[in-house]
Amino acid sequence: MHIAFAYDGYEHLGLGYLASVAMAGGHSVTLVPVDFGDYIRGHTMAGTKSIEKAVAQVMRIYPDVAAFSLNSFTAFDYCRVASELRKKGIKTLAGGPHATAEPVLSIQTNAFDGLIRNEAEEVFVEAVEFIANGSGSSPEWLYTEDHLNGGLPRFSEIDRLPFPAKPLFYEKAPFEAKDYKIITSRGCPFHCSFCAHVPIPGKPAIRRRSIENVIKELLWAKKQYQPSTIYFLDDIFTLDLEWLRTFLGEYKEKIAIPFHAISHPQFLNDEIAVMLRAAHCFKIRLGVQSLTPQLKALLGRHEENSQAAHAIAAARRCEIDVEVDHMVNVPEETTEDARKGILFYNQNRPDAIKVYWLTPLPGTPWFEKAKKNGYLSEKTAADIRQGKGFGKHSYLFYGEQEYYERRWLGVHFMLAFLPFLPRFLVTFLVFIQADRFLRIPSFLLLVGLPRFLLAMKKGDRVGRGHLERLWYRYTQKQKRADILARGAR
Repeated sequence: MHIAFAYDGYEHLGLGYLASVAMAGGHSVTLVPVDFGDYIRGHTMAGTKSIEKAVAQVMRIYPDVAAFSLNSFTAFDYCRVASELRKKGIKTLAGGPHATAEPVLSIQTNAFDGLIRNEAEEVFVEAVEFIANGSGSSPEWLYTEDHLNGGLPRFSEIDRLPFPAKPLFYEKAPFEAKDYKIITSRGCPFHCSFCAHVPIPGKPAIRRRSIENVIKELLWAKKQYQPSTIYFLDDIFTLDLEWLRTFLGEYKEKIAIPFHAISHPQFLNDEIAVMLRAAHCFKIRLGVQSLTPQLKALLGRHEENSQAAHAIAAARRCEIDVEVDHMVNVPEETTEDARKGILFYNQNRPDAIKVYWLTPLPGTPWFEKAKKNGYLSEKTAADIRQGKGFGKHSYLFYGEQEYYERRWLGVHFMLAFLPFLPRFLVTFLVFIQADRFLRIPSFLLLVGLPRFLLAMKKGDRVGRGHLERLWYRYTQKQKRADILARGAR
C-alpha cells in the first residue's frame, strides 16, 4: 500500500517516525511538500489555485492513503485538500496537535476517513489498513464520521520504535542532514497554559529513551550522514541530572559532534553547564517566556527570575551561547512591565532573544481564558477551532487579528536587537520609552534581520538552516525554470 504524507517542507520527526513504522509494516511512503507558508514566513489562507496545486501534487503519485498532520495555523487548508482528494477516491487520515485538540470538528469537515488523537505510531498501520479496506468495525481509538467518540491509542515504548525515516526528508532537502535532529525523550513536566502539547490524562509526563538506544541512532547517523552538528529537540534536554551525566559521558566518548539543545531555567546551573560544554555543547535555547512575576502563574511558569539570570550566566561562563525564548502580547502585561524585562536582559545578556507572540491555540488553557475574558470574539474563537482563525500569521510576528496588540511591536524591536546593541544604548532607549516610536510592522526587520545578524556573528545553526532552505528553494526553482526553458526551445 502506498501512503503519501502532505507536509510543509520542514523535517518533521513525528512524520519521520510514522513513515518508518509504515515502511516496517510493508508499506511504501512518499513525502509531498505543500507550500501554504510556514512558521517563519507566516501562514496565509490558501487560494483556490494553491489548493488545486496541492491536490495535483498528491494525485501525481496516486496514493492509497493520504495522511495529514494538522496544526491550528493550516488545518483548514489541509482539510480543503483532503476533501478534494476524497472526492477523487483517495482515502485520507488525520492526526497532529489540532486534530488532538479538535477531533470532532476536524472529522465533521468530511475531509477525512479517519482521525487519530495524540501519538499514533502504535496504531498507524492498523488505521491505514482499516480505512483503505473500508470494512469491519472502527477501532475504538479511531474517529470517523460514524464514530465521534474515539479514545486515545496506546502509547509507544519509544525504544521499540524504528528510527525516523530521515532519507525521505533528506531527499527533499539535503542540507537538513548537516544538523541532525533527534529526541531522547517525549513529554514535559510543566503545564504552560499556552502550549499545544498539553498533558494527556493517563499518559506519563516524561518518557525517556534508553541511552543505548539514543547512542545507537547517533552512531548510525554519524556513519550515514556525517552531520556537522546535532540538535536535541527534547522539551527539556537537561531535565534528569543522572541520565544526563551518564549520557553525556557516552556521547563524548562515542559521538563527539558539537550539539545544541533546549533547556529551562530550573534545569541549567553551573554543574550542568560544565558537563554540557565538556561534551561539546555550543548552544542552549532557554525557555524564559516572561519576566513579569504576577504573570508567571497565568502562563504556567513558576521559576524565579533569579533562576533565569543564573542559567544565562552559567552557560556563558562555559562559553555556551544562549538564546532565550521570550513572549509578548500577553494582555495582562503592561508596557512598563515589558521595559523592566528589557532591562533584565540588558543586565543578564543572552546571545539572542527569540520573540514569540502569544497566540490562543485550541485545546490550551490560554484559549479558554482568552474566550472567557473577551480577548476573542465568539466568531474568532469558532474559526480558530476550525483551523481558519489566524489569517496571515506567524507566531514570531505581529498579525492583524483582534487578539494582537500593536503596542508590542516596539517591545519586540528592542528585545530582538538588544544582544547587538551596547548596554548604555539599551538603557537610554528604555529611559526615553523608545518602544513607543519603534512600532514597525516589518517581518524582515523584526525577525529576519536579527536572525541573519546572529547567523553571521555566531554561526547560529538554526538561523543558517533557514538561510540554506531559502537558497535551496531558490536554486530548485531556477533549475525547474531552466528545464522548462530548454523544453520550450
